[in-house]
Amino acid sequence: MVYPNSCGADAISCDSGGTSGSSGTLQDRVSPRRGGVLILHDLFAGDGIVNGCTLGLAVRLWGVARFLTNSHCTKTKGSVDPNYLYYQGTYGNYYDLVGREWSDPAWFGCQWSSKCRRSDAAFIEFQTADYQFAKIAEPTTPNTSSITVDRFSNFTVTHEWQVPMEMPVVGKRLHRVGSSTGWTYGNVSHTCQDLRDPDGSALICQYLVATDVTSKVGDSGAPVFFIPNLAPSEDPDGAGAPRDVWIYGLHNGSTTEGLAVFSFWESIQVELGDITLQ
Repeated sequence: MVYPNSCGADAISCDSGGTSGSSGTLQDRVSPRRGGVLILHDLFAGDGIVNGCTLGLAVRLWGVARFLTNSHCTKTKGSVDPNYLYYQGTYGNYYDLVGREWSDPAWFGCQWSSKCRRSDAAFIEFQTADYQFAKIAEPTTPNTSSITVDRFSNFTVTHEWQVPMEMPVVGKRLHRVGSSTGWTYGNVSHTCQDLRDPDGSALICQYLVATDVTSKVGDSGAPVFFIPNLAPSEDPDGAGAPRDVWIYGLHNGSTTEGLAVFSFWESIQVELGDITLQ
């Protein structure tokens, strides 16, 4: 299957104001920084075009605070540039600097390409103390493309996916919070698919979700999660009461048919290492 990912190479608005009062948007300067908010980077340093992706989740890797986003949201997929910087708020503002690239595993050869990965994931090392571990911003209205958030309302990641009962099987309802389309959800439609990108690279064993809201530029890196206290067919209500969720992976694009693609958490851990939620 070939898919064009919704990568951060596309330019978006780069000047974001801070939140005022109790509400704001995923594209504002959000404090503390957490999953689902917009991060800004300059894919081709110096060209004046700022690109956007989504902060996936603040976690620890080998005991050090870092955050996840997509590998295609880095300067070069499959290699590390420690001088590549990320901002949350206004690009280039020293006080909005949040991270620098730290880990982006190298390609390996597979049956589809000489450039294969199990996940579209990279680690960014925090350059700020203003973040929350294992928190995802909770937009006020799901499945409407609303990016309005109550800054006091979050999803809390309490667990990773569970083996074998909670694998992302066909029909399982999963959720996503992306900085462009907000909180969306849908059911898994395909499992463990090998996907080839138009650039010749391939992602092994990715999962596809059918959603009512197609992802847009800026959603790359969005956390994908499961809400265990909802019945399989129950639609969630808006933001309000705190929600405990299980992390399942990172959104990385859409197929030509409009299905959302995500890299499974297990594959991310295989490539990136010992991730802990706190």
